[in-house]
Amino acid sequence: NVKMKDIELKSVDEEDVQFTFDLYQLRDKREKAETITLESQKTFIKNYVNDKSVFESWVIVYVDKEKAGTLSLRHSNGELGYYFLPKFQNKGIASISMKKFLKINPKEYYTVIVDNYNTHSMHFIEKLGFNRNGIQYKIESENIPTDIQNEE
Repeated sequence: NVKMKDIELKSVDEEDVQFTFDLYQLRDKREKAETITLESQKTFIKNYVNDKSVFESWVIVYVDKEKAGTLSLRHSNGELGYYFLPKFQNKGIASISMKKFLKINPKEYYTVIVDNYNTHSMHFIEKLGFNRNGIQYKIESENIPTDIQNEE
């Protein structure tokens, strides 16, 4: 059983390009906001390290010194992000890690966006005490009806 002391959070740095890139590739295709390359990931991390762009905090989660996943917190809306390698899922590791992460990143509130089909993520975030708060709608630009696209 994994304990709090077995889990370490370390800020993402330029040594983490390959791990974060590989982790992103494992995500459900429906979750990927965009296609990334190793080069674009390197630039993204360099920007994070230099000026904390996009994320206020972004960490690698280590379990017994092995990289297990990532946690992030966006500047703009307190949105949390999390992803763990499959072998570290459903073991309580994400819960312990998230509690540690929230403690070192105090905010008035946090938000999480979960896709409708991602019941594991819903269960995880509700177990941590998050409440469902509204519904987010989305449309891809190519699906916008043509009769409304150019109206002034």
